[in-house]
Amino acid sequence: MALQSYSLLSLLLVFGSCFNSLAATQSDTASFNRKSFPQDFVFGVASSAYQYEGAAFEDGKGPSRISNGSNGDVALDSYHRYKAKQKGKIGITLQSNWFVPLSNSKEDLDAVSRALDFNLGWFMSPLTSGEYPSSMRSLVGERLPKFSKKQAGSIKGSFDFIGLNYYSANYVAHKSRSNDTHPSHETDSHVASFFERDGIPIGPKAGSFWLLVYPIGLYDLLVYIKKAYNDPVIYITENGVDETDNPTLPLEEALIDNQRIDYFHQHLSFVQKAIK
Repeated sequence: MALQSYSLLSLLLVFGSCFNSLAATQSDTASFNRKSFPQDFVFGVASSAYQYEGAAFEDGKGPSRISNGSNGDVALDSYHRYKAKQKGKIGITLQSNWFVPLSNSKEDLDAVSRALDFNLGWFMSPLTSGEYPSSMRSLVGERLPKFSKKQAGSIKGSFDFIGLNYYSANYVAHKSRSNDTHPSHETDSHVASFFERDGIPIGPKAGSFWLLVYPIGLYDLLVYIKKAYNDPVIYITENGVDETDNPTLPLEEALIDNQRIDYFHQHLSFVQKAIK
């Protein structure tokens, strides 16, 4: 499950619909199938902690507040069962959009780099180098904590894989320093973020206002991580799309989930391209 050597990238997709297998019969998938990916590329699905963790009353936890009064007392009890076989790996899951310059100016191109540093690099840089990104150190100054030598040594290389959550992309532009007396993550980066350029969205709108579909951004992000952070093992832990509910749609038509099929087809195509 890695971009390591371009052949080990794996995919763990959180599918938003349980009807994809039925709907797939409505779409031509002949040119895109399992054999399109290397043998060591792994597909998977994920479930929520409530469905499998168990141990509902340990470590300060209590009954889940579900509308029908049920809770996850037992579930699959992976909370204890994970100890049965210690051949697992430890990783961290990070979320990042891709960023596209609002213009071709050097200022906006530099803003892309800062946006990546202040979002993804904030965590990836310490994990791979033991230090925060130089842009953060320069712009945040003394407000950014410093790692001790011992801390840096324990953090650097402390993961077996990176879990990546990718959904969308934004246009970004340079934002001049403000006189704000309350600096924040947003003001420190000197980056302004936009959904549109010249009134045109960066991608088709999904059900959520913030989710604009931009499949090539996944390719760009995977290649960026490979080059910038020493080719780590990558699991895609979240990726998906929602749509606006249409209660008048007949069930038979709703089950033909072409929007989601097309969404995953496009994103998988760019994952395949990243591998190559």
